[in-house]
Amino acid sequence: MPASPAEIAKSVRRIRFAELGFGAKDLKAVWHQGIEGFNLLTHVDLAGQAVEHEFVLQGNVIQWRRQQAIRTGRVAQDDDDRGAGPRADVINLDPMPRLEVLEAAAAVAELVTGDDRYLAHFAGVLRAETLPQTWDDTVTGAVVRAPEPDPGRIGLPRLLRRLFG
Repeated sequence: MPASPAEIAKSVRRIRFAELGFGAKDLKAVWHQGIEGFNLLTHVDLAGQAVEHEFVLQGNVIQWRRQQAIRTGRVAQDDDDRGAGPRADVINLDPMPRLEVLEAAAAVAELVTGDDRYLAHFAGVLRAETLPQTWDDTVTGAVVRAPEPDPGRIGLPRLLRRLFG
């Protein structure tokens, strides 16, 4: 039986010995790991800002890069007779982000405790991708709630944040 989001969140740890220093692209890699295949690799620039998250949980993949659309996919399964299982070096990306993957990751990320800025950033990215958008209508003063997101489309508020935010 798969672990609950709370159990997965409780298991998450930063793997400091595996952190790589700044390389040719002036990026540092920060790695977090937990049960159920939870792996979050965050690439950080010289200013300490996250520029990319690569996340895997239960074979599902999320890729986020600053100023690019979020992507989801699956870790490829090895089809040979050896039954080697998942191949982390091969990812089958979805044509459009799958909302259920983003929501499952958000359920875990929101429960991770501590003050790790990279986990907090990733949770914020997921929150922005999964929560319905609301805004104040400056003409009427009413609070307007966007319709529930269509998993096959990226909504205008998210698109505008990506382009200008």
